[in-house]
Amino acid sequence: MANRFTLTTVPQAFLKPSRGGAGLNSAVKVSFSRPYDGSWGAGQLLNFDFDMIGFLEKEGYDVAYQADVDTHLNPASLTRHKGYMSVAHDEYWTLEMRQNVTSARDHGINLAFFGANSIYWQVRYEPSPINGAPNRTLVGYKQDAAKDPAAQNPATYPQITTRFRSPHGNLPGQPEDALVGVMYDYGPVDTDIVVVNAAHWIFANTGLQNGSKLTGLLGYEVDREFGNQPANTVVLAHSPYTTKSGSTQFADMTIYRASSGAWVFGAGSIHWDWGLSDISPWGPSSSRVSAPAQQMTRNLLNQFVTDTGATPTPSKTPTSTRTSSRTATPTIAATPTVKPTSTVVATPTASRTATPTPTGTPTRVTLRSIGTGSTNIGGGSQVVITRPANLQPNDLMIAEIAVRGGTGTIITPPTGWTLVRRDNSGSSVAQAVYRRLVPSSPPEPTTYTFAFSAGNDAKGFGIGVAAADLPLSTSGATGNKVATAASAAANVGSLLALFPQSPAP
Repeated sequence: MANRFTLTTVPQAFLKPSRGGAGLNSAVKVSFSRPYDGSWGAGQLLNFDFDMIGFLEKEGYDVAYQADVDTHLNPASLTRHKGYMSVAHDEYWTLEMRQNVTSARDHGINLAFFGANSIYWQVRYEPSPINGAPNRTLVGYKQDAAKDPAAQNPATYPQITTRFRSPHGNLPGQPEDALVGVMYDYGPVDTDIVVVNAAHWIFANTGLQNGSKLTGLLGYEVDREFGNQPANTVVLAHSPYTTKSGSTQFADMTIYRASSGAWVFGAGSIHWDWGLSDISPWGPSSSRVSAPAQQMTRNLLNQFVTDTGATPTPSKTPTSTRTSSRTATPTIAATPTVKPTSTVVATPTASRTATPTPTGTPTRVTLRSIGTGSTNIGGGSQVVITRPANLQPNDLMIAEIAVRGGTGTIITPPTGWTLVRRDNSGSSVAQAVYRRLVPSSPPEPTTYTFAFSAGNDAKGFGIGVAAADLPLSTSGATGNKVATAASAAANVGSLLALFPQSPAP
């Protein structure tokens, strides 16, 4: 375990409410017993994090995945690894999370923030109001922080749910760049990262020079130095962008070395993950995979592991044959072989819940491939999903279909598909998960057509995995156990985390 990485992420907009009430600007508490907002229940996992996960798994890095609640409760989970990675839009942190990650850095654990807007809002956990289960409710007063009960008592000022950089009662703020090196400045942005320090070891074997651009990898929210960063922080990229008002501002990518010897990298851009792989159907419409960005990431992770800066040629992960990708990953020239070891990535599952016990001996889950489909803009009456490649008899296929329309929408699967779970977001979105076992004969069709009420936009994806004995419940709220049945297998667990767990007993 000494050389592994830990990865953690949190879905953006989990506190996106409709009404606040009681004189509040927005709702201030949200339960983990309901689907995440965005991407039909997956937060932003499939928009950004999934491309980072695909890169790490394809490269053969030894990665452990944990939820934010693990970072919150268990600081020892960080110190068992060589590095900790926060990916994409990791905006909401508890005070304990920040304290534990800072302590890990101070004990020599390397940190990589492959995103932007990280550690922006402070939140806290509370028990479920239904059954008292701990850490099932997330609290964030945000703009209404003065009304937070924690703001009424000096003893609880440290727990006020406001911006980390803002004062907490009579206590000074804790600017994010004091830890990350950069902190959130602006969004939305969609432009290029501009290199300004090409002599740094992180750019080795990339071919980049000062002024070189990483096309399309700056956005959609960006960070910069604000003056609170450690004194030895080095600026790697200083990238101009234009604001809505027409003014020019700059985003920064930085790195520094803590007194403990730990390296801390801040990409300063949520789009960074798009430069690493292109396996997510929720990514940009055209590939932004960048060979230099891939090599920079290898250089950084290898530095975490070996402290030499040599570029690794990782071995492939033997348990995952990832065959489907919208765009092939560019090949990097051969470099000295150094077996990479771990980095930490967290999934959008923000709270730990009980995992169902499978019947019989658990099966190792291997992702075959992914098929996708969508309607044309303007609506339609069906979505056609391409068959995942390399399917074998008795493989399990899982499909998710999301349709604008909500409760009144009728979704009709093709023959042989069984409904696992159906959820509706009022009258706006209906989403359903189906399963199918691949028969020995006849051969599988090349596409699967899911019909629905006409006039709606829809998207869908299907995956094939080599594990036919996963327990798939179809009983009401427990239908989401399809997500956790495979969660022990890092190569597909994050993909299947489409729905939250039912409340812990």
